Amino acid sequence: MLRLTCDWQGMIASMYLRAAGFAVVTLCASAASLSAARFGDFLYETQFGEAIITGYDGADGSVVIPAMINGQAVTEIALAAFSGQTNIVQIQLPESLLFIRDEAFQNCTSLTNIAIPAGVMEVGEAAFRGCTSLSEVKMAEGVSLLFESAFADCALVRVALPDSLQFVDPDVFAGNSGLAAVYFLGDAPTLSSDSLGAATTAYFFDDAIGFASPTWEYATGSTISTVNLGQSGRVATWLLTDHLDAAGLLENPDAAPQPPALSYAFNQAPGKPLFFDSFLDTDSNVFEFTYYAGQDGVSYQPMISSDLIRWGDTGVSVSPMDTSGFRTATVDYHGEPLFFNVQVTVSQ
Repeated sequence: MLRLTCDWQGMIASMYLRAAGFAVVTLCASAASLSAARFGDFLYETQFGEAIITGYDGADGSVVIPAMINGQAVTEIALAAFSGQTNIVQIQLPESLLFIRDEAFQNCTSLTNIAIPAGVMEVGEAAFRGCTSLSEVKMAEGVSLLFESAFADCALVRVALPDSLQFVDPDVFAGNSGLAAVYFLGDAPTLSSDSLGAATTAYFFDDAIGFASPTWEYATGSTISTVNLGQSGRVATWLLTDHLDAAGLLENPDAAPQPPALSYAFNQAPGKPLFFDSFLDTDSNVFEFTYYAGQDGVSYQPMISSDLIRWGDTGVSVSPMDTSGFRTATVDYHGEPLFFNVQVTVSQ
């Protein structure tokens, strides 16, 4: 990929081009039009009614970057804004974010994990390079560009790349000697030579375009081993995006206490027993059962029984879903045997 920067009538335009003709253009005002300010431990500038984080001088190891500053959406982490902040262990990026610029978090050596929100279009050159404790990266659907050395010299073991990803520059994962698996959640993006290490295995779904098996030459002179994961679906994508450590359940679902589809339905870590919250109000003789009900493509039907044979929903009231995706089912209780379950149907 070729990156061009030009100055035109006081505006700076950064253009990202490739041979296929794809282009992304972002515009930034000249330095004279930016205003610097402080918001808590953050330094920021405003531009076109949006906020750009330019620095951080706090001592807290857990950092939550705000989505709004004085009514302006935070859309960008500027060049080297957090570079060398060795005290930072965790960072929460806002959903409003669009750009992570070059070297933004370079050499944050204590940072252990990062989740890239769906709105982020690009992760800049060397954005996380040298984050030597960084072992987990989650990229939401929406990320499209990874520039050179974006995650070089980290501690990644496996990573999932979203279907939205279009281009990966050279050496994006260079220096991650333990990177054994890269999971592609969609069609093959355009990869540069040495984007992936020779010891890495690429995993892809059966309906994805652009891959080959058992080996794949993803760029001239760059070939790696591949594994076809079979049919794609919501459960598989969820496992690979949010629970990479349980990726093996795709090949061996019987290894878990319950099928991965159930873990998906209730948004609970795969490989661990399901947990629900129940409560008996003896004053009002009401039994309450709270469960997660917010996954896409899942229908939830709470049911009761007195004998574990006949099940129905007569007498069951269900609350509206709260902001965290939970519902509470209630039923009158007068001392008789009562069993409760939630029947789920997961659409692939």
